[in-house]
Amino acid sequence: MSAHDRNQALSASQLDAIICAIEKGPEVREVLDIRALPTASGELVIAAHIGVPHNKALRDVTADIARVAQRVREAEASVVHVVLEPEIFVEPRSTEPPTEAFVFKSSD
Repeated sequence: MSAHDRNQALSASQLDAIICAIEKGPEVREVLDIRALPTASGELVIAAHIGVPHNKALRDVTADIARVAQRVREAEASVVHVVLEPEIFVEPRSTEPPTEAFVFKSSD
């Protein structure tokens, strides 16, 4: 099932614009999954799993999420809430992933 098939609340071009906004900067390596959920009032909630670089500290990931969420709201005016769940991104063909592929780096 494609991302668009799971997100009938958006047109394909709207969904593409949102994915583009998420992946536009260096904060996100890849959108792993995305959902558009309409509220009763017609507003949209975007929920996405995003792959973040494995070498980022958690403090930096938090700030990055705020920037990415703002880009999503700017890309699609009907989006009111953005929920981004970070996952550490490791290249799929990596045979020896670094420790950071399994845990976020500490801020201290």
